[in-house]
Order: sequence, then structure tokens, then C-alpha cells
Amino acid sequence: MVGFSLTTIMENSIEILSIPIGNNTNYGEWSAQIFILLRLKDLLHVCENTLPIHATIPVTNKWNKANSEAISIISSQFSHQVFIKVVKKYSKDTQQLWQKLEEQYASKKAINRGQVWM
Repeated sequence: MVGFSLTTIMENSIEILSIPIGNNTNYGEWSAQIFILLRLKDLLHVCENTLPIHATIPVTNKWNKANSEAISIISSQFSHQVFIKVVKKYSKDTQQLWQKLEEQYASKKAINRGQVWM
């Protein structure tokens, strides 16, 4: 398990406080703010890419730490219902989690949004 220092947790908590909890009416605002925070924290790469196949141990360790931190930030900003239905299912891979949230919630089809938020 990847450990976090108390300072890191406190810094993340303060930054996250300004981001709204994701719901069925604010995905665009929510995702833009999360995107900015992940970029600021140098974590965006784990949302957009996968770990290189032949990554060295140090690269893998760095990737795993970034992946865990990004998932922690993303998952802290959803209701319990969404956490159980979506986040928990994809909690090991930030890229899959991000894609699933976009696929389910950013969809223009109301039926897809309802599957996540009901």
C-alpha cells in the first residue's frame, strides 16, 4: 500500500475543498476542476496513459504512487452511491476510472447519466 504523509493529505484536503462533489448536473465543472488539480499535482498522465509495458521498477513505483493519489483525489469527490457503482469497480486504474466516468456521465444521453446517478 502506498503511504502518504500528513502534510500531503492536508494539502490535498485543502485543494479538494474548493471542488464541488460530482453530481448529475455539474460533471463539466467538476471534471474541469479535477483536471486542473491533477495537472497541478503532476498526476494527469495516469488518467491519459497506461503504464509502459517494460517499465523499470522505479518507474512502476512512481506510476503506482501517482495512480493511487489520483484515484484518491477523484474518488473523494463523489457521493457514496457513485463510489459504490462506479469508483469502487475501477479503483485500481485511474485511466479506466476517468474513462468510465466520462462515458457514463458526460454522455449526452440521459439514460446513461441515469445509470450512474440513480
